[in-house]
Amino acid sequence: MQPHLSRLASRLTAAAAMLAVATIAHAAEKRVIYVDKSAPPGGDGTSWEKAFQDLGVALRSIEDYRGGNSEVRIADGTYTPDVVNGDRDRSFSTPITSSAANLSILGSFAGFGAPDPDKRDYVATRTILSGDLNNDDGPEFTNRGDNSAIVARFWTNGRLTVDGLTVRGASAEPPARWAYGISCGAGSDLFGRWTGSVLMTNCTVEDNDTMQSVAGASVYGAVVEVADCTFRGNRNRDGLGGGLTVASSDGNWALVQRCVFENNQATYGGGAYVEIARLERCVFVGNKAKFQGGGYFGTGEVRSSLFAGNQAGSSGGAIAGRPGMIASCSIVASLAPSASAISTFNASPWILNNILWGNESSLGGPTVQVLQCLWPGIFSGNVIEGGLAVTEFSGATPLIEGNSASNPRFIREAGQPLSTSDWRTLNYRLRPDSPAIGAGTPRFYLPVDLDGSVFYSGSDPRSPDAGCYFITRSNCFADLDRSWPFLVDDSDFQLFAAAYDLTIAPPANPLADLNNDGLVDDADFSLFAVAYDALVCP
Repeated sequence: MQPHLSRLASRLTAAAAMLAVATIAHAAEKRVIYVDKSAPPGGDGTSWEKAFQDLGVALRSIEDYRGGNSEVRIADGTYTPDVVNGDRDRSFSTPITSSAANLSILGSFAGFGAPDPDKRDYVATRTILSGDLNNDDGPEFTNRGDNSAIVARFWTNGRLTVDGLTVRGASAEPPARWAYGISCGAGSDLFGRWTGSVLMTNCTVEDNDTMQSVAGASVYGAVVEVADCTFRGNRNRDGLGGGLTVASSDGNWALVQRCVFENNQATYGGGAYVEIARLERCVFVGNKAKFQGGGYFGTGEVRSSLFAGNQAGSSGGAIAGRPGMIASCSIVASLAPSASAISTFNASPWILNNILWGNESSLGGPTVQVLQCLWPGIFSGNVIEGGLAVTEFSGATPLIEGNSASNPRFIREAGQPLSTSDWRTLNYRLRPDSPAIGAGTPRFYLPVDLDGSVFYSGSDPRSPDAGCYFITRSNCFADLDRSWPFLVDDSDFQLFAAAYDLTIAPPANPLADLNNDGLVDDADFSLFAVAYDALVCP
């Protein structure tokens, strides 16, 4: 290449690189909109000092920034869609535009006047979106005639992130066609396919009285994830999913993980109704369905989750629908006239490594009912009260192997001494002599438990534990932080001390319960001290 051409090529390459950087920088640009009801009046949303007081005004201002990325930061406090005129049809809504921009709606900031206004705390500085326009809601959905039918609906054609909000108080009274707490969705193309993605995280959806196919929260898009959220005390009068409905498209599986579903009600899927999703490491407690799926109704997979005290009026006290896999779950104290724990139809599920105990069928039906299997499924590695005598299969014959009927010996289950109606004081971890230890099958998938621990056997070739909690002891069992160089040092001591103050596990770190008796006490400290004094494992 001639010298002048070489220099020209270098300049073109440099120019292209600069253009690429500029393009990336432009694409990364976003407008931050601040909202704080306690800020001085007249703000334009450009800072905490000039924050919008009205969330509705802030959301409508997104229209002025069409084509760009927007982030709405909302300070702590309670915000209602229309507290002035009491218009029940108003809701917090994002503008309807053709923009493909990304949108983040973030709550629980300290806000105006705080030493660090951008500091977030999902408990101490909660952002609450409430449909209780008169501030007079009573228990059991009383005094709801004035409430908003819909509290919030957010969507975009790009990526939508909703993080750190509490949504409550939607009302279907008097009966309304649509009523729900929050809807988070993506735009669609000319063929009706969703085009955007949705992430909902660190949110609480509670005490919403809903109607039709929308639950307390509805999340849909081409790619969907719901994580670390709580759905509590929601009621869907005539529809699917009391706490949550989830749907994705284009063959993508939605992901629902580390969520709690407590005391929700619906026709099907008292806790959640899920389409084509993987649900893992979740807790379902005290949910009710009028017909099927007291805890969960849907398709996809259910893994490493606890189902306790759920009810259904027909079948599937805990789980119903067409799940493809139910694995490493503890399903306890469920109630239904038939199929007290699991009911499936026209599916061929893999039901692996579960504990099914204390479930009750009021009509004497089975605990597990799998009807009209389309092709052979698998029922393996389960600990089930009553054994195979309380299972019913029809259609294609499943592979049935390695199941047992021995008492799993939970540390503290419902109905046992020291237990209460609050599931948080119960402990469905396994005692050291539990026959559920090593009772699972290792052949089909890599199990992870409700605490997020991968089953670890070291040189022990035994199978994984059944149920949603494993006894995960590494070769250095007192190394609580599990960090290199795998010594028992001051960081481990701090973790043990924090757990010791809490006395019981949970909520204490389960790894600090070194003798696995459900308590973090002096007996565990004696074991820990030996390792700590030597700075190595005993």
